[in-house]
Amino acid sequence: MRADNYKLASFRIIKLNCDIDPPSVKGEITLSVENTITAFRHADSTIKRGMLKTETSVTSPDCENFKIYLISESIFSFDEMPEDFDNALKESCYPLSKEKIQEAVKSITSAMGINPIELS
Repeated sequence: MRADNYKLASFRIIKLNCDIDPPSVKGEITLSVENTITAFRHADSTIKRGMLKTETSVTSPDCENFKIYLISESIFSFDEMPEDFDNALKESCYPLSKEKIQEAVKSITSAMGINPIELS
């Protein structure tokens, strides 16, 4: 799919659970990040939009009291709907969504008073 065929129309976090004990997060910790991605096509086939729902779980084997779980929705608009819709969302559009998730986690952890977590 051409990069100019789609754009990120909106991004939002619809669920967020953070269980982080700031005093227990000392120094560098190893993070484990798991993402589950689901693509949704609009019910009206004339609407050239799709949604990517991403469930993200961030944990650390080094720190028992470190867990972040969030669900986000990214709406993408298309000039033309891709033939392989699910694959297009997961392969081409997901990197934009992932970048927004990374920015959100960094901002949230900073606001919690710990070193901003950089997921990359």
